[in-house]
Amino acid sequence: MKHTKPIFRFLFVLLLTTTLTACGSMTRKQNADTTASTTDSTVYEVTQEVAETEENFADEKSDTDPWEGFNRAVYRFNGVFDKAISKPVAKGYIKVTNKPVRKGVSNFFSNLGEPTTIINDVLQGKLKQGVKDTARFLFNSTVGLLGIFDVAKRINLKKHDEDFGQTFGKWGAGTGPYLVLPIFGPSNLRDGIGSVPGFYTDLTPHIGGGSTAPVLLRAASIVDSRSELLHLEPLLEQQIDSYVLVREGYLQSRLKAVHDGKPPVAADEFLDEELLIE
Repeated sequence: MKHTKPIFRFLFVLLLTTTLTACGSMTRKQNADTTASTTDSTVYEVTQEVAETEENFADEKSDTDPWEGFNRAVYRFNGVFDKAISKPVAKGYIKVTNKPVRKGVSNFFSNLGEPTTIINDVLQGKLKQGVKDTARFLFNSTVGLLGIFDVAKRINLKKHDEDFGQTFGKWGAGTGPYLVLPIFGPSNLRDGIGSVPGFYTDLTPHIGGGSTAPVLLRAASIVDSRSELLHLEPLLEQQIDSYVLVREGYLQSRLKAVHDGKPPVAADEFLDEELLIE
């Protein structure tokens, strides 16, 4: 036990620094949502789009990613940090746990984020969905043993993911510039601002009061989230510029989230369809 204390002190200092950043508190949830909604086929489609439109994309990139120089620097830092700490820990986590245990851990952290979803259901006017998500949270928190078991799914209470970034988008706020956060990865200005109230509605940082429990829970949450991304690494390694793939995947995923999976058709695509019909 004496040898493990310095390790926990290191993790405590490292993770306390990151969790004090309000913008980072909800980014884990957004990234988890992105991972859940972006299947391998979707990632492949994004790769194809990037390859096909790379020559004509310079102007659009400057609009969506005006801080690209800074973002790429943070992206490289995150890559170094990931190889040194996050990835080895995530691999060790998978090695010492089986799939049912990892599923239970993911369910537990997902359940802690349900209050954020419920509040944003109401803010977006989805009152019926809000009632169902409240019932889902109550069932899983009690019968499901703090959310470890997703019993609500068995009674057709489907999971929804809503956050303040999506709500601001529903209210008409633009995404703002693309932003890469240290440790937590892709975001944008709107989602970063939305993460501030999200810090207070997500239950993870508030369990255990002033003890080290919130920090340890956040550490476990990051490890769990990183383990779910391991299967995407071969695809990223094949890319000439993985930064572009990650950026476009994130932006497309958030666009779909704001519009409940039905993003508006771009004007040029609409015109192309009309010409084809004629």
